[in-house]
Amino acid sequence: MEEEGIQHFSHDEHPLIMIELQKNNDNGDGDDKKVEICYGCQKQILEPTAYCCFSCNFFLHKPCAEIPLQITHPMHPQHPLVLHKEPPYSSGSCTCHACGQKGWKFFTYNCSLCKFDLDISCASQDR
Repeated sequence: MEEEGIQHFSHDEHPLIMIELQKNNDNGDGDDKKVEICYGCQKQILEPTAYCCFSCNFFLHKPCAEIPLQITHPMHPQHPLVLHKEPPYSSGSCTCHACGQKGWKFFTYNCSLCKFDLDISCASQDR
């Protein structure tokens, strides 16, 4: 696979390269590689490809790498929500106003005027 690199706002140290993740086949043989977790949504990357920086052990699903930097969301239509690589609070975490998950520290859509936050999974469900 030819390497396709992007400069991503969440990881400005190095470009992210689209790579093929090697997985074990059904009988346990094959390429043994640890499970990769997406920095943006904190879910396991099950797709065969992902964006990564091996120097920093940083991985993103392709959809997480390509989400819009600003959205209008039905749960908060009065202001646009801006994507942050981590919640913009001194605590470094937030609570998602959709699912109620506390202590979220990763990709967050935020309205700074209202202190309204959505994790990216919840933000993409109703758009």
